[in-house]
Amino acid sequence: MDGTADTAEALKLNIKTVQKYFSLLRENLAKHARLNLIQQLGSDTLPTSWFESFSQRSACGQQAQPLAAVTKAGDNLNLLLASPDAAQPAFQESALLGWLYALDNESKQRINLDRIHCQSRDSDSITLAVPFWRFIKQGLIRYQGGFRHHFHQYLREMEFRYNDRQKQRGPDICLHFLASE
Repeated sequence: MDGTADTAEALKLNIKTVQKYFSLLRENLAKHARLNLIQQLGSDTLPTSWFESFSQRSACGQQAQPLAAVTKAGDNLNLLLASPDAAQPAFQESALLGWLYALDNESKQRINLDRIHCQSRDSDSITLAVPFWRFIKQGLIRYQGGFRHHFHQYLREMEFRYNDRQKQRGPDICLHFLASE
């Protein structure tokens, strides 16, 4: 997918119009991902207490703040957002591959990518969770900080891009989401 300026130039549209459509697309991707997670796993969030009982929690540091858990549903890797109010999900903690966490509360509030890390559950899950976070982080860096106001939507966009990178169905799915709005 091209950037906003390239898309605007190619389609001969005002850049603000393209930004609006990209924003709408991001909202729809996030909504669709949320509904899929609820259908597959029964929830799209996890209680932050699960992070405290995470087997590798001590490796994250005393001040670590959970952002999302990495899990695998079918062929896709997904993020379950951490929330203190989340209900207990129907699946076991062993289904988690790892956690995305900020080193401290300030890093979490500022969404400082240099201070957000991924800790995998074990050596088997490191081959999935860490490259997944690396892909997401590289994608977010391209937005030059513009992702901070709607961080969860941008996370869902990167999750979608990661899971679609082999299938290349993205353009068709994106057109469907825009047409359905």
